[in-house]
Amino acid sequence: MSKKIKSAFIDIRRLICNYCFIFLEILTIFTNYQFRILTSYRKKIVEEELKYVEIFSDSKILIIGCGSLPSTAIIIATKTNIKKIIAIDNRNIIKKIAEFYIDKKQLSNKIIIEHGNGNNYKVDNFDIIFMAANVYPLKSILKNLYFNMKSNSVIICRNIRGDIEKILEEERLLNGFVIKASFEHPIGENYKSLILRKK
Repeated sequence: MSKKIKSAFIDIRRLICNYCFIFLEILTIFTNYQFRILTSYRKKIVEEELKYVEIFSDSKILIIGCGSLPSTAIIIATKTNIKKIIAIDNRNIIKKIAEFYIDKKQLSNKIIIEHGNGNNYKVDNFDIIFMAANVYPLKSILKNLYFNMKSNSVIICRNIRGDIEKILEEERLLNGFVIKASFEHPIGENYKSLILRKK
């Protein structure tokens, strides 16, 4: 299979994942039961991810792909003493729903939701960058991070069936990144969080 076909397949899988998340998140916002299921699942993952990084009150955090229910941002804001988190989404309607939800939770003093794309968003000011499981196209987002992030920054990305590792290998980005740690999500071994640093 050629590199182009592999990348396209990975992005299609992430696109499907994206639409599933949109449906679940909008359902979650309006139903209490679904809210508890989705947020408790995500909480376990984010709390585990936070064990691998040091977050200070002035750390600069970016979340790529916040979605309509920006649970990663909310969990970080409530579990740490961070002053400000930037969370971006490339769909304006999703960004507006996320803003509404953050206002409702009274966290708009800590969490800023912006319309932005991981392909070209300015990342050179951030210490910790989270990549959601539903972001795509992976190749251009990872290249933007590789070429433009600070040398001592950390990326925490959610890996579906090894897709991040495949893209890093195909694009020879493993020469520039090192996977410092990884752990499985509660759903099983095909879903992991990777902690990346520049070499």
